[in-house]
Amino acid sequence: MITGLGIGVAAGAAIAGWVIDIAGVQQGFGVTLAAGAAVLLCAWGCSRQLSPQTAMHTA
Repeated sequence: MITGLGIGVAAGAAIAGWVIDIAGVQQGFGVTLAAGAAVLLCAWGCSRQLSPQTAMHTA
């Protein structure tokens, strides 16, 4: 998990920097907001599958 976090931060910084160079600072922040929203949705979806109630039903 820590390795994935490091890779994500490095890739996100590179992509945001590239977008800032091409389209400006506002679009660079848009990239980071979109990535944050994607992670939030992914975490929410995964948390529903990993909830204790789900574990009780499958055991």
